[in-house]
Amino acid sequence: MLEVLIKNCVVTPAAPDTWTLADAEAAAEHFEECQIFAPYAAMCQTLGCRYADFLRPVREAAARESQKYGRGVPDDAPYFVMHRVPPRGVTGEDGNLVEIKPAVISFTLYDDIRERLERGEEV
Repeated sequence: MLEVLIKNCVVTPAAPDTWTLADAEAAAEHFEECQIFAPYAAMCQTLGCRYADFLRPVREAAARESQKYGRGVPDDAPYFVMHRVPPRGVTGEDGNLVEIKPAVISFTLYDDIRERLERGEEV
């Protein structure tokens, strides 16, 4: 998709592997206008949060668990159960969404990952 952006002059990087912040912002703006989202961006849109609201807590959880178990836990969401509080929204009697509440995302280790860490195994 990035090659198509260059071909269609949406972005004009100085070199194929050298993008400026302006290039990245132009690409992101184009994708948003076309409603093309990466999987995690689409998930965050559905959850009612920003990607940063997802990324920060998973990194914090990885750091917390790494310190707790004395070994590195990757800051990858598949190692964790994601929690969203409060629930997505409130629906009216007609089933339509009436209120969207801001999401607070947090993460806890999956049981099998926690058990492996407790046994001293790498994850």
